[in-house]
Amino acid sequence: MNDGLFVYVLFTFQALVVLVLGLIMLSTLCTSNGRASIAQGKMVFGIKFMILSFFCKWLLDTYDFVEQVQKEQEKPFNPYQLLHIDDDGSFSTDGIRKAYRRLAAKYHPDKVNYEKIPRDKALRRFENLQKAYRTLTQKESYDNYVQYGDPEGSKTIRALEIAIPTWLSVEEMGPTVIAYLFTAGVFGLLGITAWLKT
Repeated sequence: MNDGLFVYVLFTFQALVVLVLGLIMLSTLCTSNGRASIAQGKMVFGIKFMILSFFCKWLLDTYDFVEQVQKEQEKPFNPYQLLHIDDDGSFSTDGIRKAYRRLAAKYHPDKVNYEKIPRDKALRRFENLQKAYRTLTQKESYDNYVQYGDPEGSKTIRALEIAIPTWLSVEEMGPTVIAYLFTAGVFGLLGITAWLKT
């Protein structure tokens, strides 16, 4: 699957999850009956609100990533072009270092005249220059650029890192995550069984 397409599919899935949770929360607000259930309803509402807030934050992070992917698709990253050198596939050469030093001296944010160029544009240009230099001098970034067209790696992998919290994939957390999933599954089955009996 295309990296950009995967990011859009993930964003759509997240939007549907947030929409469903929002509707469930809204129905909880509208169906409070009796005094005893008001306190219980507030507690349930609080829990659902926290879960919905987490999913909204998740959705916003993915949306920021989708915007970044859109910008990259409009103008693909080319470190050779940013450093004003020939795109000959070279890696970590003296020519790359000289080009970077020359352009860094010219475009450093402390040396730019902000009357001619806006500050945010100058900062963005210098950050892109640094990213291009890192790409052509660090082996991992260069390999990612050659393989994926991006020094940070595959957009699919980065989207999954946003979608799935990184602490879940740490090897030491494996037994804890499995224990929590098992406990949640048992309580979920007990809750469904109790609900079906009533």
